[in-house]
Amino acid sequence: MSGLEMKRVDLGELYSLLEMYERTYGGVPEELLEGIAAAYKRQGGTGTIRNPRGAGRKSITIPEEIGKVKCLREKGYTIRRIAGEMGCSVGRVHKLINEQKGI
Repeated sequence: MSGLEMKRVDLGELYSLLEMYERTYGGVPEELLEGIAAAYKRQGGTGTIRNPRGAGRKSITIPEEIGKVKCLREKGYTIRRIAGEMGCSVGRVHKLINEQKGI
């Protein structure tokens, strides 16, 4: 791996693909994975190499939204009424309540 230079994101992606290949088919040399991980660290990568591109949905939970749900819940509003007041789905209200176990 000494003569190979890649971007940190590309190294992380390659590492993830090789791990997936190993889980599916087996046979990826451990020293190859270790070499990629070492190159990733040399490029300034920290932590694990999972999700190198930051793919996936981003959380859209807003603290004000949680506070409003909590306030309405303390007033005795039903889940449906809270959803109507906030202009969101019943599922969203349930999610906010379940994420904040104290509500």
